[in-house]
Amino acid sequence: MRDVEDKMRKLQIAMIALLLLAASMPAMAQTTIESPEVQRLISAAQSQIARAKSRIGTEKTISWRGVFLRNQLVDFGSFLRGPMTSIMVDEGLYVVTSVPDDQGRIQPVQAEIGFFATAQVARDGITLNFQIAEEESQRVLASWTASLPNSQDFHGMFISDDSGSGVFADFGEPDSMETPREWPGTGRLDQLTFHSGDDGDYFLLNPAVDELTGNYLTIETSGEIDTYIDVFEYNSRATIMSNDDGGNNMNAKVSISTDSLPVILLVRPLSSDTTGAYGLNIANIQYE
Repeated sequence: MRDVEDKMRKLQIAMIALLLLAASMPAMAQTTIESPEVQRLISAAQSQIARAKSRIGTEKTISWRGVFLRNQLVDFGSFLRGPMTSIMVDEGLYVVTSVPDDQGRIQPVQAEIGFFATAQVARDGITLNFQIAEEESQRVLASWTASLPNSQDFHGMFISDDSGSGVFADFGEPDSMETPREWPGTGRLDQLTFHSGDDGDYFLLNPAVDELTGNYLTIETSGEIDTYIDVFEYNSRATIMSNDDGGNNMNAKVSISTDSLPVILLVRPLSSDTTGAYGLNIANIQYE
């Protein structure tokens, strides 16, 4: 019992230290921690410790943006954008903002900002993709990614667990070739979004070849947006092919040999002033 109490006490101290660290940067002003918002975060996290341990069952270390909490049953991510801090608890990313009071002390208050985050298990580990967005407009204010080289090193809690059905929610499209979203099979991805005309979404296409029945994969966009697809060789990042209007109407379409796998796909709007939803479909076919 004493060991459990000690762990709980250490966890609470670590959480308070995390909030103090993020809230005090860069001014290092004196910070108060008695606010009900902070206590609510601590209570919510503590209530999920047993659940997290039963789901993950290992004690390792993960870091988000340089914040480390070692040998705890729960890990928390912190992202600082001006005075904004965030902390991961159970299946939600609770965001608090820190504002100085009339005496210059930092007081955490509830943020009027929504969130969306996904977790996916890749062949080389686990990648967490986070985005913070305004609730009404869905305008993305900040995004970041946390990765681990081995899935056995992960401990903490999934934000949402992709079922592998081939249909994923919005805001799961990385905008960097270095952290593409792995798509291990075929099927449809619906409700993808171009948040701006400069928004390009990257996907790692890497299905198990022995599970494919055809020798080619066709990749085609859907929707009302004029889209463009670029295909890159995985290791060299060299462009293999590109297409604008190979599909129906203004949709793009490419066909690649399964011998070319793995590849990275970049899907982007053709016009710089385009925003909106689109879909993506990958099919396995046999060419003689």
